[in-house]
Amino acid sequence: GIAEENQEEEINIYPNPTSGAFNLIMNNEQGIMNAEINIYNVLGEKVYSKTINSKQETVNLSEASGIYLVKVKSENKSFVQKIIIQR
Repeated sequence: GIAEENQEEEINIYPNPTSGAFNLIMNNEQGIMNAEINIYNVLGEKVYSKTINSKQETVNLSEASGIYLVKVKSENKSFVQKIIIQR
């Protein structure tokens, strides 16, 4: 078989579901170096974008509601997780 990386272990997003603000934590030793965070709605429209250089980032989408995809892309890795924002 093909070994798959477990994205759940690489990125921790909490709280999920959230009322708008959530934390994104990389669970690796080096953190996120020159990584880009992009958040997309269910229509594929980018609603948030930021470049970071840390192990943790707080994102506030207080004006949003619904299901979103959080994509973190670094030099050699890319991770996607779903986040639910409830009002």
